[in-house]
Amino acid sequence: MSEKHKHKIESAANTHESLAHHDHVESPRNQHNNKAEQLKAKHEKSLEEIRREVEANAFSSELLKKDEIKDFEGGVSQIQVQKELKGITLKKTMSGIQKQLPATDRAFSKVVHNPVVNKISDMSERTIARPIGILGGGALALLGSLLSTYFSRKFGMSYNIFMFVIFFAVGYILTTLLELLYRATSKSRIDS
Repeated sequence: MSEKHKHKIESAANTHESLAHHDHVESPRNQHNNKAEQLKAKHEKSLEEIRREVEANAFSSELLKKDEIKDFEGGVSQIQVQKELKGITLKKTMSGIQKQLPATDRAFSKVVHNPVVNKISDMSERTIARPIGILGGGALALLGSLLSTYFSRKFGMSYNIFMFVIFFAVGYILTTLLELLYRATSKSRIDS
């Protein structure tokens, strides 16, 4: 029994020592909680500092609207920027494609896609090369040539090739005038 009693005394002494030791040394869980609280407090402080800094450097929406109006009045518009970007993209794409072409095709492509040639082509597309005019001119040239050939064979005359050009020109002019007349009348109907 004395051993049991001795063991209880020793264990009580050890427990007392461990409690005293426990008070001096924090458990890992307490250390972790303390560090978490410190980080949280530090984080909240940094959030407050960031908020103050953002508020100090922020612009009001009225100032932003005034800046946008100044940019628009200054001549820099979204449309101009888009046109410039499209032009840059077109140049890069064309140069990339032209590098892949054989030398003769590359030279021809550079001539055809020259900005001056493009402008002339666009202008003639809107004014001279009207699709309906070309269709009408071609149709009249075909019919006129067939009739001219028939009559020249029937009456024993020679066929004049210049007649094709005359028929084409007359057909082109007639269909273009009809198209313009149609557009003018359709616009007046829409407007009224």
